[in-house]
Amino acid sequence: MAGLNICTSGSATSCEECLLIHPKCAWCSKEDFGSLRSVTSRCDLKANLVRNGCGGEFESPVSSTQVLRSLPLSSKGSSPVGSDVIQMTPQEVTVNLRPGDKTTFQLQVRQVEDYPVDLYYLMDLSLSMKDDLDNIRSLGTKLAEEMRKLTSNFRLGFGSFVDKNISPFSYTAPRYQTNPCIGSHSFVPLLPSSTDPINRDSKHLKSEAMDQHSTEGYKLFPNCVPSFGFRHLLPLTDRVDSFNEEVRKQRVSRNRDAPEGGFDAVLQAAVCKEKIGWRKDALHLLVFTTDDVPHIALDGKLGGLVQPHDGQCHLNEANEYTASNQMDYPSLALLGEKLAENNINLIFAVTKNHYMLYKNFTALIPGTTVEILHGDSKNIIQLIINAYNSIRSKVELSVWDQPEDINLFFTATCQDGVSYPGQRKCEGLKIGDTASFEVSVEARSCPGKHAQPMFTLRPVGFRDSLEVGVTYNCRCSCSTGLEPDSARCSGNGTYVCGMCECNPSYLGTRCECQEGESQSGYQNLCREAEGKPLCSGRGQCSCNQCSCFESEFGKIYGPFCECDNFSCARNKGVLCSGRHPRKHLCSEPGTGLGAVWTSPKHAFYLLPQSSWEKTRASLGGGTSVSNTKAGDGTAA
Repeated sequence: MAGLNICTSGSATSCEECLLIHPKCAWCSKEDFGSLRSVTSRCDLKANLVRNGCGGEFESPVSSTQVLRSLPLSSKGSSPVGSDVIQMTPQEVTVNLRPGDKTTFQLQVRQVEDYPVDLYYLMDLSLSMKDDLDNIRSLGTKLAEEMRKLTSNFRLGFGSFVDKNISPFSYTAPRYQTNPCIGSHSFVPLLPSSTDPINRDSKHLKSEAMDQHSTEGYKLFPNCVPSFGFRHLLPLTDRVDSFNEEVRKQRVSRNRDAPEGGFDAVLQAAVCKEKIGWRKDALHLLVFTTDDVPHIALDGKLGGLVQPHDGQCHLNEANEYTASNQMDYPSLALLGEKLAENNINLIFAVTKNHYMLYKNFTALIPGTTVEILHGDSKNIIQLIINAYNSIRSKVELSVWDQPEDINLFFTATCQDGVSYPGQRKCEGLKIGDTASFEVSVEARSCPGKHAQPMFTLRPVGFRDSLEVGVTYNCRCSCSTGLEPDSARCSGNGTYVCGMCECNPSYLGTRCECQEGESQSGYQNLCREAEGKPLCSGRGQCSCNQCSCFESEFGKIYGPFCECDNFSCARNKGVLCSGRHPRKHLCSEPGTGLGAVWTSPKHAFYLLPQSSWEKTRASLGGGTSVSNTKAGDGTAA
C-alpha cells in the first residue's frame, strides 16, 4: 500500500463501494468526521481514519472460517458396526468472505489400516484374449489369498465386454450370428493367404484354428459367442469360488475392428452401483484388462450412433448393457466424472505395446493407474497388488462445484514435514500416514444478495469429503441502521453510515438545498474571489459548497478546491504545497504542521501548527501558508 493510497483514489461514494476497492480499505461512519465536502474522505486505510479522528466508528470486515463438524480420524478400517470410518477431517466448514481478503483452514487425510476393498474385474473377451481367459480360471482364489494380506474385508466381482454388435464394429451378416468366429466357409486353409481379413481378431482366429484337431489340411474355427457390449456377470462377493465358477463359464467372442468397446463397460460398472454392489465404506478398485486400444466418443458415428452417452445405468434384468447399439461411446471427460462421483479407482491392465496410450489417459482421468499386463495375463495378481499399493501411497484433493468467483490456494504438507505451496497432492505415503493441507479461499467479487454457494473438497477415490459453505461479507453493518427523512438530513434524505442520501430534487451534504431554487447567491460563495472560476475550476458548486473533483495525481482540497498535494516540488521527500506563487491558505488535516510559501523568492518555512495559524492570520498578499509533515524549525 506504499505510494498511492488506493482507498482515497477509488472514488467510493458509499460504505459498500469502499469495501470493494481493497481489503485494507475501511469506511468511517462517524457523523461529524472529516470534510463534509468530499464523501470519499470517509474511505481510507484504517490507521488514517483513526488518526484523522474517526475513533472506533468504522467498517472494516475481514474474512473468517468456522468449523461446523470435525469428527476425528479413524485408525483402522475395521470399525465397530454402525460407526463410520473417518479418513478426512473436518467434514463441514463455512467461510465468510470479504472480496480480496483470504481466509484459511486446515484439513487432514489418512489412509487407514485394514480398510475394506471391493475389486471388480472387467475383462476383454474378444478372441485375442482367449489365452488370458484360460489363465485366470483360478484367479479368484489366488487373488483373495494375496489381498487378505492387505485387508481382512475383501470382495470380488466380474464382468466382461467385447464391442457394439453393429457394423463396422462387429460382424453382422446372418452367418455370424451364432458364431462370429466362423469364416465364409466352415473351414479355413491351414496356410492363411494374404487376402484374409487383416484385423487382430481375424489373425488370432487363424492361429486358433490351426491348433484344433480337424481333417487333413483344414482346421476348425473356435466356438465363439455372439458379440456383446457389456455383461455384468458377478456382483461383488466374498465367495471367491463363485468368481472362479463364473470365469470358467465364459467363452470368447469376436469383433471386427481392432479397438474394443471397453469404455462402455467401464462407465456401466461405475454408475450401476446397486447392481455391481459397491459398498459405501470400501476402497473401490475397477480392474480393466485388455490387449488393444479403446473406442471413444465420436467413434460411434461410424455406425450411425449420433446420440452422446447420457452417463446413466442401462443394465436390464439379465445384467446386459441395453444401450450399446443406441448411444455413442463415452468421452474421457464423462468417464472421469462418473468414476470420481462414485469414488472408483480405475486400474488399466494393458499389454506393453499400448502402455503409453493408457498412461496418457491417466493424466486425463483422475484416480487412474496403469500397469503392464503380460500377453497371457499370468502376472495379473502381482499387477493388482502393485496398483493397490500405488493407490494407497498417495492422496490427491479434488474440487467439486467451485463457484466461478472463488479462488482456491493449496499448500500440502506431506510425510517429510515440508510445505509445498500450490500443491494438493502427497505421494510416498504408508498405510496409516496422515497428509495435511492448508486451503485458502478468496472471493473476487460480491454476487447477488441471497447467493450462498457450496463446494466440496474430496480426496480422489475416497468416500470422505469436506463440504464448504460460502457466505459473502459485502454489506456494512451501519447500513442496517437507516434513518429515512432524518433530521440530520434536514428531513429531506436518509441518514446512513455517517452521510445523507438525499431524496429526489434535494441536494447538499445535509440535503439542505432544493433543485430549482436560485443558485446565483450560492454560486458566489463557491468563488475564491470575484471573477475567479467556480471552485477554482477543479470542483462542482453544489448548495453553496465546493465538492472537489478526484484526481489520479493526488488530493484536491480547500474551501474553493484551491489546494492540492501534488503540484509543488518536494523538499526531502515532503511536499511543500502551494501550486502557484500567489496567496494560498491551505491546511493538510492531521499533520500538526504548517508551511509558509513566500513569492516571488519562493522561501519555504516550516512551522508548528500553533505558530502557522497565527502566521496565516497576519500574512498579506503574495504569501501562501500550507501544512506539511517536516519537523519544526526547518527552513529551506
